[in-house]
Amino acid sequence: MTSAKMILTGLCALAVVTIAVSAEAGTTAYWRFEGNSGGAVTAGTAVPSSGTPLIDEVSGSVLYSYGTGTAPTWEDGVFGSQVPLPDASDVSGNGTFNNLGVNGRSVNFTSPTGGQQLVTSGDSDGADFGLNQPFTIEGYIKTEMNPPNDIRLLQKRASAAPYQGYSASLTSAGFLMFHIDDGPQDHLITANDTIINDNAWHHIAATRDVAGDIRLFVDGVEDTTLSVGLGSSTGINQDISNDSPLNVGAGPGHFRPFLGSLDELRFSNIDLSPSQFLNAPEPSSVVLLMGAIGCMAIRRPSRRR
Repeated sequence: MTSAKMILTGLCALAVVTIAVSAEAGTTAYWRFEGNSGGAVTAGTAVPSSGTPLIDEVSGSVLYSYGTGTAPTWEDGVFGSQVPLPDASDVSGNGTFNNLGVNGRSVNFTSPTGGQQLVTSGDSDGADFGLNQPFTIEGYIKTEMNPPNDIRLLQKRASAAPYQGYSASLTSAGFLMFHIDDGPQDHLITANDTIINDNAWHHIAATRDVAGDIRLFVDGVEDTTLSVGLGSSTGINQDISNDSPLNVGAGPGHFRPFLGSLDELRFSNIDLSPSQFLNAPEPSSVVLLMGAIGCMAIRRPSRRR
């Protein structure tokens, strides 16, 4: 076999293995934003501040409505009546905790001042990432606002020094922004290609790889990368896990509240590729078979007559 053919064979095999890898093994927390307290919910229903309104389908951690103003409400979700399910951690096929089935709901935040947010009752370990731990944080967003300041989509960050943790925000210009802080160092990374405050659903993701690089993706396309690095004097070299609750739709105390809808929020302890993102089409058996056949064709030696 020629060296060129050997290289092609290796690349082909790698491609087949890569597209065959599923993402569910790394899922540490997953909120579908469906109604979990005992059945399907009607659009416009307020998310309650007690019971089990929004359950993490991996650990069982609960998100509640929190605050004194207008509660977030369930609205139509990004996927309509049926959510694609590439994540095998959802064993029921219709929502592990929603025994009446996925009803295609998202959660809508409508009150810019004095309103409510979603918050876990305690520390959500599934949303924590340790020292040098790769991760992926992803979900869907729909908003049309142009805020005077950046607004919080979610935050898992200590409220006292050394303030370790992270947050995801939407800038006043409509770009995704991610903030990561290990105490000694903190970094902001802001997308600069795709504006997402256009009243349309967008998939967003922030990843950290084994080298410490942070990447932001919008609709499965990499928007920007920050090479933070590990082991350097300016790198994120400390543990970013903390005992603070996960806040969704605002920072702690309803800081910089979000206006719009959020859906399908998932955390993973690996840096996923776009083909592994939440509800990305899984490669079919036909695709995998054709890839294998292609590899065999490359490997097959030509016959001499």
